[in-house]
This record gives sequence, C-alpha cells and structure tokens, in this order.
Amino acid sequence: MMLQAAVLSVLFFSVYSFTIQASFEKREENSNNTIEDDNFSVSTLLEKANVNLGKNLDDPLVLFGDIAVPTDLQNADPCTARGCLWPKATDGNVYVPYRISNQYSTRERDTIIQGLRSFAQSTCIRFTPLANGQEDFVDIQSLGGCFSYIGRRGRGQVLSLMRQGCVFLEVIQHELLHALGFHHEQNRSDRDQHVRIQLQNVIPGMESQFTKVETRNLGTPYDYGSVMQYGRFAFSRNRQPTIVPIPDNNVDIGRATQMSPNDILRVNRLYECNSIASRRHLKPGQRKHFLLKTWIETSAAQVHTEDPRSARMARMSVFRFSALALLLLSACCWADNEAEDDSAELSVSELLERANSNLIRSANDPILTGGDIAIGSEDERNADPCTSRGCMWGKYTDGKVYVPYYITNHFSDREKAIIVRGLESFSSFSCIRFRPTQSNDRDWLSIESQNGCYSFVGRRGGKQVVSLARSGCLYHGTVQHELLHALGFNHEQTRSDRDNHIRVMLQNVQSGMEHNFNKIATLNQGTPYDYNSVMQYHKYAFSKNNQPTMVPIPNANVSFGNAKEMSRNDIARLNTLYKC
Repeated sequence: MMLQAAVLSVLFFSVYSFTIQASFEKREENSNNTIEDDNFSVSTLLEKANVNLGKNLDDPLVLFGDIAVPTDLQNADPCTARGCLWPKATDGNVYVPYRISNQYSTRERDTIIQGLRSFAQSTCIRFTPLANGQEDFVDIQSLGGCFSYIGRRGRGQVLSLMRQGCVFLEVIQHELLHALGFHHEQNRSDRDQHVRIQLQNVIPGMESQFTKVETRNLGTPYDYGSVMQYGRFAFSRNRQPTIVPIPDNNVDIGRATQMSPNDILRVNRLYECNSIASRRHLKPGQRKHFLLKTWIETSAAQVHTEDPRSARMARMSVFRFSALALLLLSACCWADNEAEDDSAELSVSELLERANSNLIRSANDPILTGGDIAIGSEDERNADPCTSRGCMWGKYTDGKVYVPYYITNHFSDREKAIIVRGLESFSSFSCIRFRPTQSNDRDWLSIESQNGCYSFVGRRGGKQVVSLARSGCLYHGTVQHELLHALGFNHEQTRSDRDNHIRVMLQNVQSGMEHNFNKIATLNQGTPYDYNSVMQYHKYAFSKNNQPTMVPIPNANVSFGNAKEMSRNDIARLNTLYKC
C-alpha cells in the first residue's frame, strides 16, 4: 500500500508544472485604499480607518478599537453570557454564512472573498454565501470604519469593512477572527507578563481600549506577531509608546500583515478542528488515498511562479515534503489497521453490554441501573430522577440549549475526535449545542474514562460524569446513547408502554440484573415505540443462557436493538422535549 502511494505521488507530480505564487500581490490602482496603506500593519490600518468612528449617532458602541458591543453590555464579552461559537456540522467543518453588501466594487468584493476563503486553507472554518433558511450570518457592509462583534450573536450581525481604509486581506482576517470569537492580543488575560500598557500616553477617553479580558488562550503563547496585536503607538496622544513589550522592549510588535501560525492554531483549537473528523465519512482505506490526494493537490495549487529557477527550487521542496507526507501516511495506515476490529459490526446495545460486562466496580463507582444509567443511591433505582425534580438543560434566548462539557486528558487525540464528533452531531438536527465549559458554568458534563460506559439521566447540577471507558465505549453510537441519557432520556425497553411492544423474559435474565428491565413512567413525546432507537437494547441483553431476554410482540421476528446511531424517532423526541 505504501509503495502504491509513493508511485501515485511521483506520477501525479510529473503531470504538473510547478510554480510558486508570489507572497504579496500588488493592490489595484483604482482601489479606494492608497498605495501607502500597503506598508502599514493591521493595527495601524484599523486606527487610521476608525479615527472618526463613534461620532455618528447611528454608529455602534465600539470598544478595544474595533469591537462592536451592544449598549447594554458595555465591557462584558457577549460570550460570557451565552455560547458564541458557530456550530460545527456533521462533516467536521464549521460553516459560517455571510452576505456581502452591494456597496463594494468588483475588486473590493474579490479582496473580501479572498479573506473569507483564506480560513479554509488552514482551518475547518468555511465561510459560505448566505442561503435560504439560514438565520445567523455575518453581514459585511461598508459603514463608518472597520469593526465586528465578538462571536456568533444570532441573526444578521454586521461586520463593517469601510471601502476607504478597511478592504485589505489582513484587516479582513482580523475582523473575521473577532466574528469567530477572538479578542485582541493586548487584551489577553496574561498580557501583563508580556507587554506594559503606558496609559499616560493614551488619548483621553481611549483607556478602555486596553482593558484586560478573561480570555481563553487555548494553551498558546502570547504572540507579538499575531494579526490581533495592535502596534506600539496605538491610540497614542503624544507619539510615545502605549504598548511596550517586556522584558525586551526592542521586540517588534503589531506588524502582522496576515494571520500568524498561532492565530491559526487558536482557531483550530477553539473549534476543535481536525482532519480526520472532516473526512470521517470515508472508510480507513479511502481516507488514506484522500489524504494523499488532498496533500498533493494542495501542494500543486500553492506552487506557481514565472521564474524557472524558483520553479526548480519549488519542485525540490515539494518532493522533499512528499517523502515526509508518505512517511506520515504510512503511520496513519498502521494506526487505522490497528483500530479495526469486529466492534464496527456491533450495535450500540451490544457495545455497551460488552464494555460494561465483568467489571470489578470500586466503592467510588456510581450505582448503575439499566446497564449504563448512573444513580445516586438505591432509593433512585426504580424512580427516574426527572420525576422528582426538573432535569432539563436550560434554553437560551436565542432558542438554543447550550450544554457545557469538559473532556478529561484521559483520551488520545483520536479518541477525543470520536467524542467531539458525537457531541457535535446533535447540532445538525436539534437545538442542542454541546460546547466547551467556561469559567462561569455551574453545571457541566465531565467526560471521563471511568469503569465502563454510563451517564446520569438529565441535568443533575454541578459536575456530572459521563463515563466513556477507552476500552469499549469510544464509538459514535455509544457516545450519542450516553449523551441522550444526560439530556433526560431512558432506554426504549423501559418505556411506560413497552408491554404493548415487547415481552420481557425475566427467566432468561442474569440473576441480579432484573432491575434493568423495570418500567419507568416515561414521557414518550407522542412518538411510537421504536425498535430502531439507539436507546433500544438487543434481544439477548443480560441473558444468562443465550436465550432472548426480550421478544417483540405481536411479531416475534421483528429485528430490534441493532441501531448504530440515533433514529428519526430519537431525534423527534429530543426536539419535542426541548421544544426546538
């Protein structure tokens, strides 16, 4: 397989004539932006463009230089009050709809589109033209300056790129990063360890532009080269520095003309981008060829020059990198083969039973009922906790249900990707939005690798464990199953009307496991009993003698308990329960 990939790559490269594209292209002479502007950094361009912003009564309240905020929030980041990430689609990409005003010329529009598309080259962000039925989008207009709101606000949110002063690639990237949820570098929570703010040199009334924000820095260092870092003399009243780097005050800051590697890394970490998730519809063998093909096409697309000498150098670089790519692919192939086993053929209920069988439970493990439902005490065994108290997760004013989660460091990157895929799948068919926990969240799911697969039913308050043991639980359908428990759902075979659809054969059930078949006074949301539900256990669940423990009625030959992902009824119940 590796040899085939190597031969394919060599043949592919022989077809293309490689050229290196110039890093910087000349601006259009007829643009409203001057030639001199090309030599300025992002921060300088922003300060120049926004010098008169705020003098018009129709202008939004702008803080930190170019961040628009609603007047009732003042210094509060909208993300602290609600989830502000753009949702991830089931293919692993984050699609952000946009609309560009007809105020711009063709050349200006092309520059804006170039900035929008630049994110797709290195992240899972995909800015896409607004389509019918999409409610939340970025509305790009030429208003009084360059500014954006932080994160997703709902409906059409204005991102201003004034024709005179803002239509540059680096400025467009800067404002789009705000719309994705990012603050300025000099407002980072740890900025005092890296820069000293000289407020005595700041223009009176502009001191708020240097207020610190409790940012999520995503494990990345302070970056003087970030496209979000303002320059040394930003908002200066006397041509003296307002931002001085420490401990070395000679470090160059605020000179970025495009996103830095750290800027890209933060986007990928915040939105949990990963190459495997975006191509998970491919089988392992297909994924290997896809990765090779994509890498080759990307390399070929990026290499373009008119200079023969540069072309030769480019070809040499590409071939060197191709060898490295093949080595990496061979490692991926090995990992894929190692992971393939018979588990792919098992249903969710079979996977759960296998994962939770023969476990030696410790005194710290919760009591389990129904095979994988954790309860706080024996008193809860026969009663659904939701019957005695509200256990739904709260809905926000934007109509979404944000459920905070934290994934412990028990898992590898690949295992984490499987979990994230399960979490994100809910956003494609419901109003549920699982999002990473924030500092002010009181209730959250703590996803851990404990002893088996299990979850409590509904919201319990505070830290709430969802266990996905590394050995046996990390499958898409299993993740969905446990998350449905956390959202308030019980097993299908415990439904209040189950006796109309299945006959439980207690004589075949393992001793001590009879409680897993107790009926519960469930809210069935007007949906029929579903043999194909991801919450339905299989015919031999908890059997002691290889005889069925559940038999469908009136037709004993009906197949059930074979689901590998949520059914239509599972989705309908979820949307009905949370009034999506």
